[in-house]
Amino acid sequence: MKKNDKRDQSKKKLRQKQKTASSERSADQKKENQTARKKKRQNPSEKQRQARKPTTKKPLKKQAQQKQLKAKRKPNGKKKSGSSGRLKKRKLKLFMVEISLTLAVFLGLFFLVSFFTFKVVQTQGYSMTPTLNDRDQLFVNKLGKIEHFDLVCIKEPGTNELLVRRVIGLPGDRLEYKADQLYINETEKVERYLSAGMAQNGDVQFTEDFTLFELTKEKQVPEKSYFVLGDNRPYATDSRHFGFVSEKEIVGVVKFRIFPFHTMTVF
Repeated sequence: MKKNDKRDQSKKKLRQKQKTASSERSADQKKENQTARKKKRQNPSEKQRQARKPTTKKPLKKQAQQKQLKAKRKPNGKKKSGSSGRLKKRKLKLFMVEISLTLAVFLGLFFLVSFFTFKVVQTQGYSMTPTLNDRDQLFVNKLGKIEHFDLVCIKEPGTNELLVRRVIGLPGDRLEYKADQLYINETEKVERYLSAGMAQNGDVQFTEDFTLFELTKEKQVPEKSYFVLGDNRPYATDSRHFGFVSEKEIVGVVKFRIFPFHTMTVF
């Protein structure tokens, strides 16, 4: 009996040892499995990585969103460019308006000043040759003081045609021509401006003899009137034909010739 008891006890001990060993093994396996799972989580496999990678749908959505944003921005850019173009057009219009206004004011002032102060006149014909030629451009001072032998621009009595002639008689003067010699108030006057014409005329008398009374029935030049002659005496139309020139019919005093440029002259 004692032997049987000892055998039973030894068997029990073996079973307990086997149980403890198996439990230890199962615990070790659990630990190994847990560590393996942790490693897998920390170092995922290629399949898991591919599975975790984002799909191509998301970047496509982002691209679509970016395209939409660009499409929205483009019209704004057009608006900005359109607004800038409008601003430029407005500035150009304002600039053109300013230029036109300044030109209009300048021209208005120019014509206003010229109306009262000066005038540019073109000669017609050959009554003043060789001093002036046909189509010469002359600057006429409307405010100039008239003196003996000045060149003046006048309106021809009866026709109002603009002529340029030389003043021989002032108001109150007594005039006479005798043998190509001028006498003003019984005083002999030298006319150097006629020397070229008289030389071309030769021995023929250049200015016909006359007295103021023979031509006009006046002993002296009336007040506010003038007696004028052309430098080309044999062919000129002047006060010997149309009489005295009133002060109102005188435009101004010729100061210089401005055209042709090569013949510019101050008188």
